[in-house]
Amino acid sequence: MGLVFEDWRDADAVTIEALYAAERARWQEDLAWDSGLAWATVEAGRQRGTVCGWILRDGAGRVHGWTYYLLFEGELQIGALTAERAVDIRDLLDHVIDSPEASLASTISCFVYPAQPSLLSALRRRRFSVRQSRYLTRTITEADSAPSVVTPPAVRLRSYRAADLFPAVRLMSGAYEGSSGAVCFAPHGRLDEWVKYTRQLIEAQPCGRFLPDASFAAEDADSGRLLGLVLTTAVSPGVAHIAQLVVDHRSARRGVGRTLLSRAFGVAQATGHSAVTLMVDEGNVAAGALYASLGFTQTSAFVSARRPGQVRTYVSPARTADSRVARRIAV
Repeated sequence: MGLVFEDWRDADAVTIEALYAAERARWQEDLAWDSGLAWATVEAGRQRGTVCGWILRDGAGRVHGWTYYLLFEGELQIGALTAERAVDIRDLLDHVIDSPEASLASTISCFVYPAQPSLLSALRRRRFSVRQSRYLTRTITEADSAPSVVTPPAVRLRSYRAADLFPAVRLMSGAYEGSSGAVCFAPHGRLDEWVKYTRQLIEAQPCGRFLPDASFAAEDADSGRLLGLVLTTAVSPGVAHIAQLVVDHRSARRGVGRTLLSRAFGVAQATGHSAVTLMVDEGNVAAGALYASLGFTQTSAFVSARRPGQVRTYVSPARTADSRVARRIAV
């Protein structure tokens, strides 16, 4: 069966709308997540020509797979990679890596759903470092409307506020330092990356509509130092999402995280949400144990992966140690 690659920026509107509709339905069914806003954002980029992609068709015009990606600040970010057959997933990935945009990237990354075995195999084949983020779900009941978890001594809970942005950035930077799971948020661990991530989470709503009333900060009652933070969103009507939970490592095992979650559950229940979801890196054993103790169960998984791109830093051997000049070349 001969399949051909079509630049998705040239595809007809009917084909594109069908791709989005199928993905939106899958996210809703599997994750209870209405991803309509996310696909509208992707479509705006496709129409501008800034979001690249490929559609794999047969001679009759039937779509067998598709992908989209964009080059941003030297990183090629793959946002979807979907196909029925393993060979088609491999071909799509190869086409992305061989694209002109990839030749300009110092890093290639992806964060996509679902984490199907054929996708994991294809990524490892192209020397990606692959991780999974477990997608967990918990029912919210009336019992959550009156949180029974006692706030730890010398800790004060309050609503999250805009002035918490930079203290929250410092908190996340320190808490995630050395964690492989942090590459999804701040690939290089820089403070500016954490600022961008937090602002996008709240303003651009990549993980659903931000719920300020269900987002809380825990601070030291004496000094006011930020000890923990929970940021909550709504991924669909009736389903809340813990977009970020972080606790200062010096406050670990004091019950700060459990208290923040309990308060978020209470507000979510009071505002009409019947379930709550979250994602946790497969290597975060402590967080996984906490969520299991609170009744979360895994329903699916996302895959995150990274590898060096095709741009390298080259140092000419003809230069002396004092005058060597690095120049970027595509290899």
